[in-house]
Amino acid sequence: MALRNNYARKSIYVNSIFIHQGVKGEGNEHVLRELIKKFIPKRYGVGTGEVIDRNGKQSRQCDIVTYDKYISIFVSVIFSTFVSSRSGLCSD
Repeated sequence: MALRNNYARKSIYVNSIFIHQGVKGEGNEHVLRELIKKFIPKRYGVGTGEVIDRNGKQSRQCDIVTYDKYISIFVSVIFSTFVSSRSGLCSD
């Protein structure tokens, strides 16, 4: 219950200080990514970006991407992460 309240409090704060819906969405996604990081093993990363398969085909932009840091080939550019499909999981 405390965890849900903490997440809700941060989300309400983000939504109260920004007007633009896209910025609000990015803020809420950031809060959720930080929450996920607390519960997964350290070997996994959490970000936002695209998943790329071995043929170079890219997914749509994913709000949340989890990946295995040890087997993943990824490139981080500004705020987006490009992750190989071998280790990336995507949710949008």
